[in-house]
Amino acid sequence: MLELSAEVVIFLGAGSSVPFGIPASREIVNEVEANLWRHRSRINQIRLRIRNFGLTDDIEAVLSVLNFWTNPTSAIQESGSFLAEIANASLSSFKPKPRDATIAARIKEYIVRRCFVSDPDTAASIMKVYVPFFRGLRQRFSLQECNPKGRDPCPPIDIFSTNYDNVIELFCRRNGTPVCDGYEEYAGRGYVFDLEAYDKATDQVRLHKLHGTVTYARLEKDNSVDRITIFPKQGRLLIGGDVAFPDLIYPGIHACLAKEPQLELLYGLKKSLEKTKVCVAIGYSFGDSHIRQVFLDACDKNPGLKVFLVSTSPAKTMSEKRLENGHFLPIRRKFEKLDVQRDLDE
Repeated sequence: MLELSAEVVIFLGAGSSVPFGIPASREIVNEVEANLWRHRSRINQIRLRIRNFGLTDDIEAVLSVLNFWTNPTSAIQESGSFLAEIANASLSSFKPKPRDATIAARIKEYIVRRCFVSDPDTAASIMKVYVPFFRGLRQRFSLQECNPKGRDPCPPIDIFSTNYDNVIELFCRRNGTPVCDGYEEYAGRGYVFDLEAYDKATDQVRLHKLHGTVTYARLEKDNSVDRITIFPKQGRLLIGGDVAFPDLIYPGIHACLAKEPQLELLYGLKKSLEKTKVCVAIGYSFGDSHIRQVFLDACDKNPGLKVFLVSTSPAKTMSEKRLENGHFLPIRRKFEKLDVQRDLDE
């Protein structure tokens, strides 16, 4: 048996939400193209060009292209001097495409509707998977329980996620488990992200949403942040009668990663990995270069760190992303079939 420290960090990728009917980025782009029929030809054109260039045409890639054409000059400046040199030969052709900005907004709205979980059947499926998962973690690593304890045992643990969905939030609400997402409400200012909130939540689940979340949105009137309690099946998102926009980011948009709260959350991931002994990464492909580098740097600074990769093809991920440095351990298992005590020991 591998003896490990009680310090554990959880990292959730898209594969961790697939059991609950939430599609990964490769699947959701097909849904978007099929459902946004008014913009189907443009989305298909972008995907074809991405594939012809030898890249993966997932939803993040499509959104990156749309974001570029929303404001080409700004995108070139963010990308650095090398792209400016390439673009210099034909700068006149780099004009904003307002329609691409509209398509990007519609795609984000679709993603939020698709990832905002509220129906009872999905909630029941979430409980069926996460209750034994958290119970297994608590028993395997002798972790204490949250305060209040909730209906089923759940440890006060750091969870980092690239997912937009509200799966963890829904589990915590249904289970009666306290959760801290870094946002605190201030009168007259809405919700404000405060990294220090995690330090005060020592007896809670500490949830870090690295790429944004479907649970908060920015109000058009003053750019303040408010909580989303329900998302309409159709039409604009309104909070208190005011138009609101989901605050999501995606790989390739480097400027977003330097803004609050993404920069603070990445720093939190870095510090957590440097001091922990165990990270259980579920359904994550390590396709985000900035996050992958955080893991690799943490492995250099933390010789005892073990990262368990739980997915249907962990060895492939390790090979393609060059993660075979002794710190990464593959567990070929679907999340809903994972037995923490058995599989981590094997």
